[in-house]
Amino acid sequence: MSSSGENKPPTTVEVARSLLSRLYPQVAAKVGEVKEIVSYDDRNYLLKEADTGKPAYVLKVTNAEDSALEGKRKTQKKKVLNNKLTFFTFFCPGMLEGQNEMMLHLATHYRTLKVSRPLFNAHGHHIAREAFEASEKEGKAPAKLFAVRLLDFVPGRRLFDYRMTPSLLAKSGDLLGRLLAAINDGRYENGAIRNRPTGLWSLVAAPKIKQYLEDVFEESSTEEEGKEKATLVRSAVKDFEAEVLTVMDHLPKAYIHGDFNEQNILVDDDDDKDFELAVIDFGDISYSPRVFDIAIGKCHLQKITAKT
Repeated sequence: MSSSGENKPPTTVEVARSLLSRLYPQVAAKVGEVKEIVSYDDRNYLLKEADTGKPAYVLKVTNAEDSALEGKRKTQKKKVLNNKLTFFTFFCPGMLEGQNEMMLHLATHYRTLKVSRPLFNAHGHHIAREAFEASEKEGKAPAKLFAVRLLDFVPGRRLFDYRMTPSLLAKSGDLLGRLLAAINDGRYENGAIRNRPTGLWSLVAAPKIKQYLEDVFEESSTEEEGKEKATLVRSAVKDFEAEVLTVMDHLPKAYIHGDFNEQNILVDDDDDKDFELAVIDFGDISYSPRVFDIAIGKCHLQKITAKT
């Protein structure tokens, strides 16, 4: 995930409609309302069916930094029959391709896990990279490429909007367990995700939070409160460095979601007697210590449990 606002796509609802008409003409013919929805560094647009008014798709325009991590074609030479030298060309998926492959893997092999699926565009690909001029703030900066994808819509409301109950907690934990088992069943593999550089949002980078302690002061109501929070953060980071980073090489690694929180867990409760949970936003998937997903999920679920 990018951390710079300069990388956010300069697209609008009108541009989204244009992209939809050009890249997904069959879908565009069925879409009525197009509405931008909140996203940190990407642009996401909710598309509703013209006939029913129901949400049906999400058009995602990814930030420039992540969009640049595209797959590449590589050529490898190898000796085969009669000792002749033959060249093989193959495609090495990039990070976004890896995200798509993970969602497709889950949607294909694990129907009980509710996730979005990327759809093919008019060119037969799951991703199109479009050039857009720089925003006015960036002046004469050259145009940047942004990845455009269309996902089917997953129904539900954010777990954040619910009063936490033992049943919701249990189902959230069950969802994470099934998700981790599914993406590590041996059928999913992606080199770009496995070798993904450690970004600011990775739990490994937690010590870097010390650079932002001034923000803790700014968001505190009093100077004393700010100092108490800063002390707490420094203590937590010190413990993390001493107890986690020192044993990192010994922690079992796996593909993880990386952002399992109350904003990315959806609750579909159309049935009054039961409800289903879904998980969205695979933008932070990585190959990391498996316990990181458990820690991140537990932290967020504890936070909203305390709120209720």
